[in-house]
Amino acid sequence: LDRLHGLLDRVWWAHIRGDLAVCGVGQGGSTLLAAAFLEAHDDDARPAHQRRLWVLDRFRRSDGGVDLNMMRDRLHSFDLLGGRVRLLQGDTPVAAADVAARQLALLVIGPGGAVDAEAVLQVLYPRLAQGGALVVESDDPAVLAAVDRYRSRHGVTTPLERDWSGGLSWIKQDVVGQPTDAGRTPSPGASRAPLIRPAGLVAPEL
Repeated sequence: LDRLHGLLDRVWWAHIRGDLAVCGVGQGGSTLLAAAFLEAHDDDARPAHQRRLWVLDRFRRSDGGVDLNMMRDRLHSFDLLGGRVRLLQGDTPVAAADVAARQLALLVIGPGGAVDAEAVLQVLYPRLAQGGALVVESDDPAVLAAVDRYRSRHGVTTPLERDWSGGLSWIKQDVVGQPTDAGRTPSPGASRAPLIRPAGLVAPEL
């Protein structure tokens, strides 16, 4: 949590605007730290101007973390279960779509195999502000490989910082464009149609 605390300080004092998002709560430590940080620093009394903390997880104890009630109880025990904390239950790529319209100052990919790291990055990394921080707390080889694939496909070359626990982080300095086709294999049955019509595109009359 020391790395996360340092990055929270960094984006705060650099005045990087945006919300915070934790995808995959584990035992809830990062969620509690982020919520406490906002409570201590974000003193804007206007709810519409307060930063939010988005917490995305399936909240199943079978995944090795806390369930939804346990996370609520832990937040409540520290008086942190307020309007700024939004708990979104479900598969993380689906829950991430509810956050996709928000700008983020910090994005945390937490521990556990239940987090589809590549899908979360696909949806939320473009919403991370320039100068914002990305934190990967998992040392799961599958998660780290997914992060490497995303960085390679999207040309993310910002240097990584690694810690003793096997996690990593970086400060966003890039503008993510379309992924390259190298090494890209479409999922069986996946549609190639865009989810959102590009701006200015007029559908032809058939």
